[in-house]
Amino acid sequence: MSEGSLIGVFYDNGSDELACAGYAEIGTGTVQIAAMGDDSQTDEIDGLVAGKELVYHVWDASTCEVYSGTVEYTNGPQVFTGNGITFINNIYASPFGPTEQLMALPSGWSCSHVICFLTT
Repeated sequence: MSEGSLIGVFYDNGSDELACAGYAEIGTGTVQIAAMGDDSQTDEIDGLVAGKELVYHVWDASTCEVYSGTVEYTNGPQVFTGNGITFINNIYASPFGPTEQLMALPSGWSCSHVICFLTT
């Protein structure tokens, strides 16, 4: 990721949508993200809930693309803990969705959209 890219931590807001709980810009040194927890005094989920998975996304400033972030933890809880601190050694950005797909095609099967044939 290039300098100026962003790393964010997200939570499910209860409507099957991800919302940002905090983010930080990638610079030349250590990156710190302050993530907001849920306000238990409100009905809506408006922050990270204790014990829930931390979901990371990365916005690459050089391509303006958003990627799923997979992290390598070094210390601390791997789920949200109020007033907790978690250390991450690396974050890996990968495209959303499958990057490859394996399909078993029985002998003689062909698709109506594409039919391969040999020309000699």
